[in-house]
Amino acid sequence: MSDDMRIYKSCGNVYKDLGLPDADELFIKAQLGFEIFSIIEERNWSLAQAAEILGTDEAFIAPLMNGKFSGYN
Repeated sequence: MSDDMRIYKSCGNVYKDLGLPDADELFIKAQLGFEIFSIIEERNWSLAQAAEILGTDEAFIAPLMNGKFSGYN
């Protein structure tokens, strides 16, 4: 392991820090996904309940609950 570790201050958007294209869009999707996740958890909804309330199916909700926000347009 190297002794010269460097620490950089984040700009607040990890996607921008990593230099990813569309960083702002990715960050907003992550924030929205986290809010949806938080509400589902707070209300103790099952995937089926969340899907019904959101007007979608469980296959749409399951990745959100696992922190996967890519693929949502």
